[in-house]
Amino acid sequence: MAGTALVLGGGGLTGIGWEIGFLAGLAEAGLHLADADVVIGTSAGSIVGAHVTSGHHTLEELYARQLVVPEVRSSETRSSEGRSSADRSPAAPPSGERSSAERSSEGPSRGDGARDVRSRDGRSGARMGPVAMARFAAIALRSRDTVSFGARMGRLALAARTAPEAEQRAAIARTLTIDGRPHLDWPARRLVITAVEAATGRRAAFDDTSGVGLVDAVSASCAVPGVFPPVTIDGRRWIDGGVHSSANVDLAAGYGRVVVIAPMAVSGGPIAAPRTQGAALARQGARVCVITPDRAARSAFGRNVLDPTKRADAARAGRRQSVLHAEEIHAVWSE
Repeated sequence: MAGTALVLGGGGLTGIGWEIGFLAGLAEAGLHLADADVVIGTSAGSIVGAHVTSGHHTLEELYARQLVVPEVRSSETRSSEGRSSADRSPAAPPSGERSSAERSSEGPSRGDGARDVRSRDGRSGARMGPVAMARFAAIALRSRDTVSFGARMGRLALAARTAPEAEQRAAIARTLTIDGRPHLDWPARRLVITAVEAATGRRAAFDDTSGVGLVDAVSASCAVPGVFPPVTIDGRRWIDGGVHSSANVDLAAGYGRVVVIAPMAVSGGPIAAPRTQGAALARQGARVCVITPDRAARSAFGRNVLDPTKRADAARAGRRQSVLHAEEIHAVWSE
């Protein structure tokens, strides 16, 4: 077995920050995992994968971006203060109105303990707290396999009231643009992005040979059921690749050296944990290292992985944690 694979799992905005911080810390130590022969990204990992394979930004630039904390206020503060015209971005709705993206971000799981986080222009951060996670876990436990679970989650996603699909796609395109430097096309290096077809529950792995645009692939991979809209690609609707597996480690089969960075090491019912999938690769002869958040990182994430105010702390936690695992990863990654 030959070649290297970097697997980046899902985990919301805090997962993005933690992964980038971790990769930046490793690069500082001389371990350049982003140079892998293949990068496999799921949900948040698809965004990080698109960034690190693009060649447009250094990891230090990406890390510095994570440390920019958005100026936010709670919905209660916002409603008591009102909004002036100067408080709105050009894309914000008129005073007293909210965009459909704001409304949908309230999500199907109010009461999950997460704050309704809003930036100063009034845009709302989505919710992904303990209640939503418990709901998804309960569905998983009632599902006989990953395909039936995917189909159930697909039905949930298709029935949910969310933002228009075009709004979410535009948001992903903005996410893939930093300091005016967009990377909206597939990179020259091999990048694989996962998604699940809502109607069938079956997983797909998109790459530059799939005939699917990078923005569409990332949008689909990040389409958390009930939070963000399913993404239409060639008439088929797609949802978060994390519905099949939080990291989809099995797609690294055939590579001799595999490092998995998984912000959400979730399992339950038919869903295998990243460590379980990594152990299966090891039995096939690969050298495998699976990294999940330590206690300090989990504390930095807070209760809502989609809270933008937690991203900076998550990035710092990832960088700190990388030091603890550098030797272990070096043993796997070096030839």
